[in-house]
Amino acid sequence: MDKLFEGKQMVVDELLRRAEIGDVSPWFTENGGFAHVFATALHHVTDQLAEKYGDDPSK
Repeated sequence: MDKLFEGKQMVVDELLRRAEIGDVSPWFTENGGFAHVFATALHHVTDQLAEKYGDDPSK
C-alpha cells in the first residue's frame, strides 16, 4: 500500500472519506479491506505526530 500511494496522502484521505459514506473503492479490497487501510493510515499519522512532537501526550 505504501508503495502504491507513496506521497499521495490526500488520495488515501479522500478514499477513506468516501468509504465512510458507503462509496467503497475496490482498492480497499485489494489492500486488505477498509479496516486494515484505516488502521495503517492511523498508525502512520500517530508515528508522524510522535516523531514531530514526542510520544509524551502530556506535553
